[in-house]
Amino acid sequence: MSRHAPLASILLQICFFVFTAAGLAREPLLTTYPHWDRAQLAKLETIDTFVERMASRGDLAVFDYDGTMIGEEYRTPVGDIRCGQSTWHVWGAHHLAELPFLFPGFLTDGGAEEQRTNILAVDDVLEGKTNVVPESVTKFWRIATFESGMTERQMRAGIERYLDAYPPSRYVFLPVLDVLQRMLDRGIRVWLVTGSNPYFIATVLARIERTVPRAPGRRFDFGDLAKSPFVPFVRGRGGSRIVGNMARLDRLGRFTDVYDDRFVTNPERHRYVVDGEGKRVAAAHFIEPLEQARVVFCAGNSDGDYPLMRWIIDRDQDRLGLAVNARGQRLPNLTDRRVIHLSVEPPSK
Repeated sequence: MSRHAPLASILLQICFFVFTAAGLAREPLLTTYPHWDRAQLAKLETIDTFVERMASRGDLAVFDYDGTMIGEEYRTPVGDIRCGQSTWHVWGAHHLAELPFLFPGFLTDGGAEEQRTNILAVDDVLEGKTNVVPESVTKFWRIATFESGMTERQMRAGIERYLDAYPPSRYVFLPVLDVLQRMLDRGIRVWLVTGSNPYFIATVLARIERTVPRAPGRRFDFGDLAKSPFVPFVRGRGGSRIVGNMARLDRLGRFTDVYDDRFVTNPERHRYVVDGEGKRVAAAHFIEPLEQARVVFCAGNSDGDYPLMRWIIDRDQDRLGLAVNARGQRLPNLTDRRVIHLSVEPPSK
């Protein structure tokens, strides 16, 4: 026998031990993030290591909603594909008979049939389904006031019925929810910064908590993010950490035609909506002063998230962006080493 055989045997045993230990070390990670697979473990390890640093420093995280946490391909009652909030509008237009309190701002002298036509026509314009292209501010101001004349309770009741027809369990991006949940479990303050209506999102998140399994025998728990009815976060009083486009309420608790700009007020008194540059403004002038902490993580999917993600990762080396199914002209080309690109599909696929 060669005198090198014992040494070779020892080296093989060491290698076996190292690789076995590495494999075992990864198993708890896959338990913590149950909807990730081994093919993306390197990305997950980077994310989890960063999450641990965030937790130790008291940093903040922001997530977009549509296209980042949940898919945007809903087949509407008229047969086309739209995002979830637009589908809610179209669905509501086709259920006015059983839910006559929906969208009273669209009711004209032609009755329910004309009301349905009005709802669909406006939503077509807002979603770019016609030759008319609204500017960003006009689009999001109108989306924010779509439920004008309804109370929060009426809106929530209508959305709950809509979610019976469109269960969010078919559309959510579970690996992204795993990351969100892990941050919350580690005590990290997470904000949703989205173009959608916070009242809509809070209701959907509450349904996800009730119906979407996190793992066998376990549910997601989003804490105040899923607090429904939605209550804007106020220092000292709490509330839900969701920033979006919504309308102001009148004295009777009904939504008005007035855009609520509390999230995008700024020292220059420039006008913004929560989209594109407005998301950066919301983080810099609303979230960070309110929390007295810095945002160091951003998850988004489109060019509407690009200004915020670029601003976050450029401020310091120890920052992280998560680009989910990136689309547009700028976000897919954001190849900074601090940005992880993730490809995910909803469960229905």
